Amino acid sequence: MKSCIKKILFASILLTGCFHAFCEKNEECLYLSNGIPVYYEENTTNRVDSVYICVKGGVQFFTPEYSGIENAVFKMMLKGSAGYSYENQKSFCYETRSGFGSSNGILSSVLFMNCIDDYLLEGLPLLLDGFVNPLFAENEFTKVRNDFENDIQETLNDPYSIGFDFLIKKVYSEHPYGSFSYPTMESLKNITLENVKKQHKKILDSSRIFIVAVTKHKAEDLIPIFEDFLGNLENKNTEYNTKVPAVKIESKPMALVHQAASETGFIIRAFPAPSITDNDYIPFILAGSIYDKILHEVVRGKYGDCYSAWSDDFGRLSNVGYETFYRCSDITKIKLHAQEARQIMSEGKYIVGTKEDGSFVFADISAGFESFRNAEINKLYTSEVTTSSRGRKKCNSILLWNSPDGIDEQRKQLNTVTCEEVLSAFKKYFLADEEFWIGVSGPEDEEKMQNALK
Repeated sequence: MKSCIKKILFASILLTGCFHAFCEKNEECLYLSNGIPVYYEENTTNRVDSVYICVKGGVQFFTPEYSGIENAVFKMMLKGSAGYSYENQKSFCYETRSGFGSSNGILSSVLFMNCIDDYLLEGLPLLLDGFVNPLFAENEFTKVRNDFENDIQETLNDPYSIGFDFLIKKVYSEHPYGSFSYPTMESLKNITLENVKKQHKKILDSSRIFIVAVTKHKAEDLIPIFEDFLGNLENKNTEYNTKVPAVKIESKPMALVHQAASETGFIIRAFPAPSITDNDYIPFILAGSIYDKILHEVVRGKYGDCYSAWSDDFGRLSNVGYETFYRCSDITKIKLHAQEARQIMSEGKYIVGTKEDGSFVFADISAGFESFRNAEINKLYTSEVTTSSRGRKKCNSILLWNSPDGIDEQRKQLNTVTCEEVLSAFKKYFLADEEFWIGVSGPEDEEKMQNALK
């Protein structure tokens, strides 16, 4: 159940004409005539190429009552365009086994394609025309709206999702991240075709757009295509803000009721977490990786309080960490047993076994630290073996650090981080007094949940 919220590579050529270039560390960045950057990486590892069109800004460019509006815009980009029908797009993808897609997040919205290198130059015009000139067919928009309604209904039917949704809305209330990349019950009424068309006009702004291309094709083959579709977009000099305030997490516990939670319970504890770009972030995620094992061994293994227990964070500039206790069989002592797990780690120990009497066998974290560090390195890098994952990583690095190798620079810290720094991060964040507990139970256990979270 634990989500992988956490989280680029590099040639050199000088081109002239309607774009400019600079080269650094075997990486190439080219500019269209209106200033749109194209980050190019030669694909030398496989035959699958990836192209990402990224629009910076994300939720900071719409208010909460329009949550999900940009999500709808990007979905409509994949439903046909002025130059290519939806059937053209589907036929191309079917015949070439290519994939077009979109994603929307806190910082950006992205339109992308993955395809065998032989078909990239044929597929790019379909992708780019969809970005600039979507068809906005009424019947296709109705399908998008229906999908949104189904997603919202699925959330409403799942008690854990309800709890997590309330948690996010609570901690980011009155915050720039108080708008969401996905539609909500409150915003769905405002996701109309007229409003989607208005939002589309706002994103056709060269100051917000950049392109990432990981491909076997030469840059000089790609740039004229990008220029043809995007080179005339206006530069509106829109400010993209990465300086966001921290959230205030401390709040009274919240107990929610959901019929589907009868005879079980779902509990989440939120606590402060460092920004994803902060120097504390690498020690923090390594601390979380170690703590996960302790938490599961104590709450699930020793006491059998729940089906699963884990910790994670939102991976945001204004960040929040959380512990989840999923499908609880006993909600009454979750807080006490979670405290026991945190106490073990705060003492610099982890669990290596269990004695016959049920008590734990401990070892010093310092003794196994290299193993923990290596496991985190493997986890971070094994997820990036595909072309598309390398492209996504580069997009994230540019958004967060304004540099295609910012993430790699941060990860170098894994080679030097010490056990003392990791334990210090654990105590600073996981043991913070500032916290917020939220739980979801069946109606029959509402009072019990309220008492358990006090």
